Amino acid sequence: MWFEGCWSGKGKVVNGPEYDNKMCFTKTKDKTYLFEQSFVIPASGFGLTVETGYLRIHPNKEDSSKGKAELIVCGGFGACLTHEGTYEKGKIDLNSTGIIRTSTAKQPFVTETKRRFFNSNGQLLHEMDLGSTAHEIRPHLNAQLSSCLLYTSDAADDLLCVDLGGRRIIKKKK
Repeated sequence: MWFEGCWSGKGKVVNGPEYDNKMCFTKTKDKTYLFEQSFVIPASGFGLTVETGYLRIHPNKEDSSKGKAELIVCGGFGACLTHEGTYEKGKIDLNSTGIIRTSTAKQPFVTETKRRFFNSNGQLLHEMDLGSTAHEIRPHLNAQLSSCLLYTSDAADDLLCVDLGGRRIIKKKK
């Protein structure tokens, strides 16, 4: 699938900080991908959060280039969200369908999310809308990410990041 692998780039919280974003989709079995994402403010090295979960793809029988998508994701903010939606060539659209949270989850509570992943000229674009107990759903963040190649000496010479075949990304020093 077009989104498979590790991606690295910049993102921006609407009316908030810019952040370094790393995202990996690692195939675990047919139609199932481990999803991992981290957000770090570059100037301070402060980690905003880390998310992990699973993305499942269910192709249409008539046309396997499109179908249903499901994402289950948990973050360090004390909540796990389920999402359902659709995918088609170069695009995944997801809406939250359920939220569970711990008794110590931070307020205001997330009440709704929409996530979109796009392939744009070989880049992965990620947009997320968020609703909470403090406001209706609205644009929350967006990121533009570039693919990280598997480790080879050429990849190490040419890229800012290298996937060593696991989930760890090494960012090249400039």
